[in-house]
Amino acid sequence: MYGKYSRDLGEFAKTEAARISSKSWKPEETPSGFTLYYRSSKCRSCHKCLFCTREAVTSLIVKIGEDWIFLTLLGVIMALLSFLMDYVIGKCQTARQWMFEELEFSVAAQFITWILFPFVFICFSTGFVHIVGSNAIGSGIPEMKTILRGVVLKEYLTFRTLVSKVVGLCTSLGCGLPVGKEGPFVHVASIVASLLGKFLTSFKGIYDNESRSSEMLAAACAVGVACTFAAPIGGVLFSIEVTATYFAVRNYWRGFYSAVCGAFVFRLLAIWFKDEETLTALFKTSLRQDFPFDIAELLSFAIIGIVCGFAGALFVYTHRKFVEFIRKQKKVSSFLQRNRFIFPGVVSTLIMSFLFPPGLGQFMAGQLTNHDAVNELFSNFTWSLRNPDSAYEEEILDHWEGPLGNVYVSLVLFMTMRFWMTAVSITLPVPAGVFMPVFTIGAAFGRLMGECMAVWFPGGLGGHVVVPGGYAIVGAAALSGSVTHTISTSVIVFELTGQMGHVLPCVIAVLISNAVATALTPSIYDSLIQIKKLPYLPDIINPDAINAHRIFVDSFMVRDLEFLSSDSTYAEARDLLQRFRFRAFPLIDTRDNMILLGSIQRNELLRMLDDQLTLPSKVAYFEKRNTQLLPDDTTGGATGQGPPPVRSDSVLSGGSQRFAVNRVQSSNGETESERETEDSRHVQFKTTLDLSLLTPEEEELWENAQLNREIDYEAYQIDPAPFQLVEKTSLYKVHSLFSLLSLNHAYVTNTGRLVGIVSLKEVRSAIQGYTMSSANRKASMATTLLKTPSERSPESADIEMQSPGMSSA
Repeated sequence: MYGKYSRDLGEFAKTEAARISSKSWKPEETPSGFTLYYRSSKCRSCHKCLFCTREAVTSLIVKIGEDWIFLTLLGVIMALLSFLMDYVIGKCQTARQWMFEELEFSVAAQFITWILFPFVFICFSTGFVHIVGSNAIGSGIPEMKTILRGVVLKEYLTFRTLVSKVVGLCTSLGCGLPVGKEGPFVHVASIVASLLGKFLTSFKGIYDNESRSSEMLAAACAVGVACTFAAPIGGVLFSIEVTATYFAVRNYWRGFYSAVCGAFVFRLLAIWFKDEETLTALFKTSLRQDFPFDIAELLSFAIIGIVCGFAGALFVYTHRKFVEFIRKQKKVSSFLQRNRFIFPGVVSTLIMSFLFPPGLGQFMAGQLTNHDAVNELFSNFTWSLRNPDSAYEEEILDHWEGPLGNVYVSLVLFMTMRFWMTAVSITLPVPAGVFMPVFTIGAAFGRLMGECMAVWFPGGLGGHVVVPGGYAIVGAAALSGSVTHTISTSVIVFELTGQMGHVLPCVIAVLISNAVATALTPSIYDSLIQIKKLPYLPDIINPDAINAHRIFVDSFMVRDLEFLSSDSTYAEARDLLQRFRFRAFPLIDTRDNMILLGSIQRNELLRMLDDQLTLPSKVAYFEKRNTQLLPDDTTGGATGQGPPPVRSDSVLSGGSQRFAVNRVQSSNGETESERETEDSRHVQFKTTLDLSLLTPEEEELWENAQLNREIDYEAYQIDPAPFQLVEKTSLYKVHSLFSLLSLNHAYVTNTGRLVGIVSLKEVRSAIQGYTMSSANRKASMATTLLKTPSERSPESADIEMQSPGMSSA
């Protein structure tokens, strides 16, 4: 059938569309809860009311557009959920602080309370997440990056995972550990988007369509960030940077609209239920706007970017090495897996001991949460001058001066301790983000740099005093940007603080820190993908180094194929489904020519087998057989032996039923099964058989007869144009296509004939394999060149003599 569609494309498209529409086939749908209630209602007025309501809702959705309604619902739901979680987290942290203050008569009692409260909370979070949904552990952004890449992660976007993530995140943040909310909330938003599309009938098309589902998940990631920081613009940009390699601009408006809805409702709730007067920034600042910085200060901002770049790379490296160290200790790792509460309990106790305010915590503002610490680090007065103008400023100095009366020591201790605490805390088996703790550390470094500049230049630069709060803003953006490898953190900072005076310093510092960090380590999210060994496609950083343009797909594709042909039977399809868990199977013309006709999804094959082996098919088969065996008279007598006679008053019965038939009584006494018989797409029948009298041999005979038939593909959805590659497609082009189109697999053909298949796994293995071999070759060559001439082998000496680069002048 190669060359079948050689006619004019327009003419063929019209003919094919007319042929498909003439069939007027519509798949059978499962009744929704509304439909079942509508059918079971006995009141005719209720019938009309429910019917009119449903029609009105459907008409409204059609006129407005389901995308707009879906995105609005998503934004509002996430805003409500974020506000509720913040409320619960705030109450937990307030309770911990209240218990600490109420026990001021005894330092020992304070210490026990300070340690015990987080210990109980973190252990509860660990146990709850393990029991309800272990997929809620960690940030969530690495997994969402993998899902948006086209990979299916089982049980990752389910309701159980949502409950586990929300409860676990509230308890892990409420206990006071240095973890963040942003990454887990991106995961929460993605789950809500998935559940909205799955369970709401009006949005079923969004869930069923894989492409639209990915678009809505991308919008959900933006909503998650926007509802965390009330930063819609930065949220959209940040979600694009951390989850997408290539981004379709047509999805831009979805993310912005839903993020704006979420951020607006989130801040509106703060006005209604808190002391907010209007829609303001999350961290209020009052920095000087008329002359925020001098041109000469750009050099110090650039230095902040350089230092934060190295610090961000060091953070990712520290976290990775800590995880690898724990994993290499086989006995320790096995022990911690069997006793899952020990590691979180030990880490919680250790960290909270260091943060105990009467102890070491008094030297590093240990009593402050991440939110409170950022608020004070962004304050608009110079700490080192020690001249507070209000009680609030005096309280800030009390937190940061400590017993030594030195803000520099407190800031250095704060950065150092929070650095390793955060790296260790995000390894706990609980929902935990990394953005906010790193943001806080960066703000502390920027504040330290600003305080130093204020001391070194007391008169300021250019006649204007230095503003340390501006340095804190720049440092927060630079360090968080270097850890996540994103530029949009500068935009998030503007929306968080409402300050636009330091736009240029922030962007300069973030660009420099990103350049430094990118050259040293991957981002924290890519590092987590590698640590968790998620099926993500790595980037080809240097195509020439691994000869990506000269490596072809036929060298790493899978040649041992499993497929269906146009003459395959239902038994062969069932065998494929039982032996393999593939999501789709190729469909070829014949085994001789191997011409690719298309691909068929796994769920279509399952539906095909269900239709072939359903009870109506069985009834139709035996009715036809009875018609052939019974005499053609009206007395009902039977001559000879055979299957039982047809009984018009019998019900379908028997132990081998595949589907239950429920008779729902309608208002006029007619059963639903009788009313819907005429509309069924299966074989129509007015009488039924007493199948309980069938012998097991007859059952088996019927099933074998059904399975040995050739598959009728006409009534089922087949993709006639699956993505195909030719044998000589380069690795670089394959990587670009898989990344750009979010492909999960592609078929390899030669003049239309199927010769292989390549999936994400093969492409990833090829890139990693050739990258490692290239690195080994470079290392071997470097070792050879470092040897003395007497140590080199004759072969290497010959190679050196023949090399043009080593010839003498």
